[in-house]
Amino acid sequence: MAPQNQTIKIGKSFVLECDADGNPIPSITWQFNGAAVVVSQHLTLENENTELIVNNAQESDSGLYTCIAENESGRTTIAATVTVERMLGVPRIFIEPFNLEAFTGTTIELPCKAAEPSGIKLTWRKDGRIIDPIILSSEKYEISSTGSLFVKNVTIFDGGRYECSLKNEFGRATASALITISLHKLLTELKTKLKNDKKQQKQHLKIMKSKN
Repeated sequence: MAPQNQTIKIGKSFVLECDADGNPIPSITWQFNGAAVVVSQHLTLENENTELIVNNAQESDSGLYTCIAENESGRTTIAATVTVERMLGVPRIFIEPFNLEAFTGTTIELPCKAAEPSGIKLTWRKDGRIIDPIILSSEKYEISSTGSLFVKNVTIFDGGRYECSLKNEFGRATASALITISLHKLLTELKTKLKNDKKQQKQHLKIMKSKN
């Protein structure tokens, strides 16, 4: 009996069988991707090594398994490929957006990183309204490859609740953050401008007096 190619889901177990006839009876050993297998709780060999069993298979268990049957008359090898596929489910948000206070004129970043990004559609909303993808190409918004939303040149109108939504065929996950806008920078700029205006007025008055 020769081992067969298999495709299984992550977390499942699989068995590869390899039986050989001969006189004397061949000894059987196994290799994984060219290296001798290491027996553990995760990988076991049973029935005089004719069965290789992998429990709770992970993606790292994908590869080429080779059965080697050997006796005094010679050596025979036969291989099988095992592919362990990830089981998709409802999206999970690995890094969520968080509440923050932003100053006018600055750029803020709202993270939204998926635990497993493949096959997921990401959408951002502000106060319940979808941020139009066309607007995302403007100077106001930008979405990074990891899902973060950048809001540029913040104004008082950018305050509100921002929601990140991850959706696939199995369901949807959401997370939101409240952004409050501080006028500190704007007020500071106004105060600076007023001071400069007063200085200019004083200088102007001095010049006028000196002329008189």
